[in-house]
Amino acid sequence: MWDNVGNLTSVVLRAYDTEGRELWRASSARSGGGLGVRLDPSGRRFALYDSSSPNRCKLVDFEGFKELSTLSGDCTALSPTGQGLTGRGWVHLDSFKPDKMLPMLTTDWTGNYMRCFSPDGKFVAQATEEGVLVISEIAEVARRLGEL
Repeated sequence: MWDNVGNLTSVVLRAYDTEGRELWRASSARSGGGLGVRLDPSGRRFALYDSSSPNRCKLVDFEGFKELSTLSGDCTALSPTGQGLTGRGWVHLDSFKPDKMLPMLTTDWTGNYMRCFSPDGKFVAQATEEGVLVISEIAEVARRLGEL
């Protein structure tokens, strides 16, 4: 639940149970800052983005709202296994280490839209500026790039 309507000094994101009890909260460290959430397809985790720390996201488990790790701030989609997809169409294969990234090639390098992982984390779907939906099997892209 967002709590920033008309209040740019204290942006707060809250989670409640079905009886209205607050379970968790996060607030932006920057006055007027923004918070964003990327859900994984399994519904077990989410990436929390805080504009006051634009180079990283926090990977948080819904069970107990425990912080699991830190991700790249460019994370625009999250897989059920915790892998991330950047706004430029790269999949981070291992804890967002730059040397463990894999490009999901599209026809348009200037922008990819509607990025998401399949529920099993094996595929990535992206829409391009040209209106093309590109579905990539991560293992197949890795295999073909390995042949280059």
